[in-house]
Amino acid sequence: MVRFPKKSVALLLTAFAGSGALAFSLAGQRWLDPVATMYIGMSGSAPSGIAWSTVLRETLQRWNDGTDFTFVANESYADPCAGRQGNGGSGYPGGNGDGRNGMDFRSNVCGNSFGSGVLAVTLSLSFPGKLGFPVLDQTDIVFNQNLNWDVYDGPRRTQIDFRRVALHELGHALGLDHERSQAAIMAPTLADLYELQADDIAGANAMYSLKTCQVRDLAPSGAINDSLNTGDCRVRDAFGGSSDTSFVDIYRLKLDKATDMDILVHSSELDPVLILTDAKLGGLEIHDDFQGSCDARLRRRLQAGEYRILVNTYEQPQKCGGNTGAYSLTLTGGGLPLLGSIANVSSAAPAASAVITGGATADAGATYPASFAATQAIDIFGLIAPDPAHVGRPGRLYTLVMLSDGRRFAQDGGGNFVRFDGDMSRLPARRSLTLGAQEQVSVINGLRGDALGIAGQTVSVYLGYALDTAPQQIWYGRTPIRFSIQP
Repeated sequence: MVRFPKKSVALLLTAFAGSGALAFSLAGQRWLDPVATMYIGMSGSAPSGIAWSTVLRETLQRWNDGTDFTFVANESYADPCAGRQGNGGSGYPGGNGDGRNGMDFRSNVCGNSFGSGVLAVTLSLSFPGKLGFPVLDQTDIVFNQNLNWDVYDGPRRTQIDFRRVALHELGHALGLDHERSQAAIMAPTLADLYELQADDIAGANAMYSLKTCQVRDLAPSGAINDSLNTGDCRVRDAFGGSSDTSFVDIYRLKLDKATDMDILVHSSELDPVLILTDAKLGGLEIHDDFQGSCDARLRRRLQAGEYRILVNTYEQPQKCGGNTGAYSLTLTGGGLPLLGSIANVSSAAPAASAVITGGATADAGATYPASFAATQAIDIFGLIAPDPAHVGRPGRLYTLVMLSDGRRFAQDGGGNFVRFDGDMSRLPARRSLTLGAQEQVSVINGLRGDALGIAGQTVSVYLGYALDTAPQQIWYGRTPIRFSIQP
């Protein structure tokens, strides 16, 4: 991937004054995750006796304590000029670095002049990102060893205070630019300030927090019908420093154990994009165009923890619909195949945000094949996550089995399969219950095609539920559990 070097502007030895509202400035580039590892193993100490590495460790922690960004201190040394050479433009070095964020004193900027009055320079490498901002890949800090340094608090002295300069340069390292109108460590000139100011903290948090966007909770198995439209949050609101104006809805998913997740965004109106991150918008994954369709889908095992699910689209549609419109977000947790969208036997019934999953297996759920031998023992089971509006209400679960020869069976309250003539008013219920957030459905265990005389048949199993108040409105998975049994 091509990287584009970008330098920060340097500190100058002049005074600063300012007051008023927060007016932080973002550099237009940021880390994809809100974390960066800095190599602090600089040798030597200040005249006051404190080791430079100790000052750097304390300085990193000040940013960590005040903001949503995290600097990780690596005690090893990394040469800030490794992999940088020549003149990459504007008198600063080119090259792609060595992948480590180093810091040290140098008599020049990796072979290039510091220039008059320059205390330190932050050299950043970034590459184009997909969310409207260049993604930082490496950032190194070079301090001017030609000057007289020490470590102290309070007003400026003849010596340069290493701590406040390091605070400033680390602000560049996380993506902040110079602030020219308010009191801030990120002012372009050295001042009597020696601590992070409200403007510095607000700037970092504007880049790496979700405070400006609504976040809604999701269940591990469930469905939501919503839309992306004017008034929704935009990517630039969620990711500070971004210029992306596309709409985004943000959801919170909490898992108390490792879970096999199937997350699907479907729309016939917009070009959907599915984004998965951790709780701090880190570990970002972007999914789009699932198996050649316009849907966006993620299937993998997620460890216990808290996640953010972002439903997004494009500023300019790529190939499917527009950049506004309705979508459905479906989550299934447990590894069972999703049985399509939800349908109802009554066309007048309202749409339900339910999820129905299920499968047929002969190896305890390791695989869900489309075909079985007649001698294999097949287990058929599923899970129904009713519409949240239906949870806690009296209802009924249904199981309907159809064979390729036209025969139909329904499972009654005793678990027996009885012939069914197609009259939905006489469809027996498998179970009556108060609907929970998830209902396990065990259709049959140990089914063998040769024993039941159905070898050579294709079996379709539909799972559904209804409320006692509307027993003729049965919501079911539009796609059945379907498999064939070999002759």
